Amino acid sequence: MTLVRTAERTLGLFEVFEKVRQALNLAEIAKAMDLPLSTCHNLVGTLLERGYMYSLSQKKPLYPSREILHIVENIVAHDAAIA
Repeated sequence: MTLVRTAERTLGLFEVFEKVRQALNLAEIAKAMDLPLSTCHNLVGTLLERGYMYSLSQKKPLYPSREILHIVENIVAHDAAIA
């Protein structure tokens, strides 16, 4: 199976927050993921735009939003293997 790098990075980002359990700035995220700052900026920018992360202002730390929780809850609620 071939892994898709962008998907790997997106999941890795959420795993970083699971581990640190606190808001991080862009440089901290990039360091934790061992990514170039520009790559991290693009990834986080996409997640912010889609509502999966939030920041209270331009310079404030970032954190995943509840949007991912709502999606996962809906998926699990309709999972035939669990029902």
